[in-house]
Amino acid sequence: MTRLAVFFLCLMGLISLALAGERVAEMRVGRNGNKVSLRITARNPDKQLRGPVRIRLYARTGKRGPWLLIKTWKERALPPHHKICRDYFDDNSLLLRMLASRRTLYLKSEVSAPGLRGVAEQTLVQR
Repeated sequence: MTRLAVFFLCLMGLISLALAGERVAEMRVGRNGNKVSLRITARNPDKQLRGPVRIRLYARTGKRGPWLLIKTWKERALPPHHKICRDYFDDNSLLLRMLASRRTLYLKSEVSAPGLRGVAEQTLVQR
């Protein structure tokens, strides 16, 4: 192999690693006492049009208990290299408000579309 071919293969490997590192789902959570606010971000790092996109928010109070569905958002499509953000507050859900009153709260967001899937999880501990 020539040096140019080796360089090209290394460069392609680095590019694919960088693209693979992009997250499909991200979640930011704020907690102030029993109040919880969330921002879920869904990204399409690919070159293909993805749709329909479904974003789901789950919560539970124990490490091993069942995940309880809090909210589902449905979007028509998520174009390449675009993102969708959804905000949610515990005032919007009696169930989330009740779960947030516990000491520990586990949250999970799930993003799914044809050929696209991502999960983000966070644990909140009240001090």
